[in-house]
Amino acid sequence: MSNIIEVEIENRSYRPFLNLDTDSRKTIRLTTLTDNQIGAVIKIFLNKNGIRIPLKEFNIAGINPRKSGLPRFELGGLYSEKTLYLELKVDGRKSEIFEIRMTPYLRNKKIPFYIVSLLVILFLFVWGGILLIKNITSPGYEQFSPDKIENVLPDKNTNRTASSVSPAVPLKQEEKKPVENKTAAEGQIKPVPPPAEPVKTELLERIIYFTPNNTSITDRASLVLDELIPILKEKKAAAVEISGHCALSGTEAGRERLSRERAFTTLNYLKKEGWAPEKELIIKWYGGTRLISSNPDEIYRNRRVEIKITF
Repeated sequence: MSNIIEVEIENRSYRPFLNLDTDSRKTIRLTTLTDNQIGAVIKIFLNKNGIRIPLKEFNIAGINPRKSGLPRFELGGLYSEKTLYLELKVDGRKSEIFEIRMTPYLRNKKIPFYIVSLLVILFLFVWGGILLIKNITSPGYEQFSPDKIENVLPDKNTNRTASSVSPAVPLKQEEKKPVENKTAAEGQIKPVPPPAEPVKTELLERIIYFTPNNTSITDRASLVLDELIPILKEKKAAAVEISGHCALSGTEAGRERLSRERAFTTLNYLKKEGWAPEKELIIKWYGGTRLISSNPDEIYRNRRVEIKITF
């Protein structure tokens, strides 16, 4: 196992800095990589058995522009009592000392012995239960009802048990014949009527649209509703559902009120044109919870009333 502190500057390369297993204090000098560089990024990693774990990142800005290759940074490290202390100097100016607790990074994640023991015990318990159930439900195990217990008791005369007796042959069940309907007078077979076919229903759906923050029926919407009037008058027993919707703007309470008013405005228009529903109507309003599109060019599709007619 190896635990080495590495330094990376400007995302270029990793450079070993401090071996936590053998070193306690070390200093390293770094330089800028390009001329007139005014900023740098220095990253500190823990290389634990080939896996790099980030520990600290220094973002340095406002340094004096100079030619590359000259030592500009001095990084000092001290490792003591599972704690890493880092100090960075820029052009000789000291910075604050950073303290990093290394215990969480150096801890080997092993499963405690007592957890392993519990898992083994649990496995043995489950496995034993499976074997027990398998033995009970195996074909060699048989249960007897009280009226058959005498067959397995020892025979006093022959000194043998029923296990030596040939098993009883099960009786052959009679095949059930289909019941025939006959008339009492003639005794003739009465044909069974075929099952009734399910009632077929048709669903008619229409959608009308509204202008923003408005509940008035537009001219285009009135054309759609006028086409529905003859159908509703003819199909008086049809089930009708009217649901109002709106776009996602304003407050939640305002959207709910607007979608409700749109639904009832549509209902009032149909009644005004002479439709008198015979069945109970379903009126719903959803506010802005059931949007069709979030595209700004199609936002009008959310300001709508849906009409569903089932007959």
